[in-house]
Amino acid sequence: MSIVPPIPPTYANQSTSQYVKKKDVKRTRKRAAYDSRRTMKANPRYTRAGVQKMPAPKIALKVSNCSMRYMAALCNPFQAEPGACVPCDLFPLPSQKIRAFTRGSFACGVGGVGFILAAPCAANDAPAIAYTQAASPMTVNDPVNAGITGGGTQFLAGLPYNIVQVNGAVQARVVSMGIRIRYAGTEAGRSGTIACYEDQDHIGQGTPGGALTNFNSVQLNTSATVSRPSGDGGWDACVCSSGPVTPVELEFVARTYPHSVTQTLNAAGYLLIMVNGIVGDKYDFECFQHIEYIGTNVAAKTPSHADTDQYGKIIQSAKEIANVRPLTPASGPSLWDRFSAKVSEALPQLVNFGVGALRAYEGDAGGYAQLLGGAASFITEGPKKQPSLRRGQTERMAYIEA
Repeated sequence: MSIVPPIPPTYANQSTSQYVKKKDVKRTRKRAAYDSRRTMKANPRYTRAGVQKMPAPKIALKVSNCSMRYMAALCNPFQAEPGACVPCDLFPLPSQKIRAFTRGSFACGVGGVGFILAAPCAANDAPAIAYTQAASPMTVNDPVNAGITGGGTQFLAGLPYNIVQVNGAVQARVVSMGIRIRYAGTEAGRSGTIACYEDQDHIGQGTPGGALTNFNSVQLNTSATVSRPSGDGGWDACVCSSGPVTPVELEFVARTYPHSVTQTLNAAGYLLIMVNGIVGDKYDFECFQHIEYIGTNVAAKTPSHADTDQYGKIIQSAKEIANVRPLTPASGPSLWDRFSAKVSEALPQLVNFGVGALRAYEGDAGGYAQLLGGAASFITEGPKKQPSLRRGQTERMAYIEA
């Protein structure tokens, strides 16, 4: 019998030992931990050669509730919730905030032209809407006041005060107003052209002194829009007030028509939709208005708010849109984009202001934070995760990253 010599232990045979396996695993883990500590982690705020720069965190705009309500009521008074106010006052007064509306229909006159004219109104027994009927003598060259003479009128019956009250102890200020129409005839008879217009100076279109007097001049105006009835049952055309144009329109006044010195519908109506179609063509219309009241006899007052910075940017954005086309609910995204861009433009000035204030308030962290808290209230705190405070460090105003 031959004797087989024993095989000397090799590294492979040793690795089968459980003790050796555990020891190798521990050694590997220690090595990996040591390597990770030696590896330099890239700072996300800086970049190296060949490394793509991380995008800067987005800035979230902090818009007050009052400004949001006002912006919504301005471009879409039809769906905006009641309770909107004008956030332009340094000392806001509690007011009663009302949303009123009316619905009806009008028709093209004997010359094939019809219209609806709306005037901001504070009284429930004064006409706020004028429109043509099938017997109205209206052609493309006839002035608006000719159609008013032979047409109809309608009231905002949902307003809580009458002519006597709004010319006495009750004062009113219009927040927003809008009118819209849709074709209500047969599909076979659907035709014509619709022109929407808001006078940029709020001149009454029912007077001979109005900037525009007939359909031809309205459709050729650069700030008007011209379209055709769609026939799908939706609203075909719309025009909303783009906000005040004089300082008087920002005040509470004791008038039936707050935006006009001459207290007649013809002189106060500056929202106009005209139709050039077939004699007797019918259109449905809606008119919505948001309005505020103050005075000794006014009940159900609610607090108002002051936000002059954001109000100015909202009006500036709305007027930029209204200069080329009437303000409508479809203008909402454009209005917000313009508004947010104007707020973002103020960031460099805000940062420079903060640096100067920091030097002036050196050693007075509380005063510095209070100062910046009022100056930068329209911008949020930047990233949601705030930097941790070191021991003895006073809490500062949250930083802004751009």
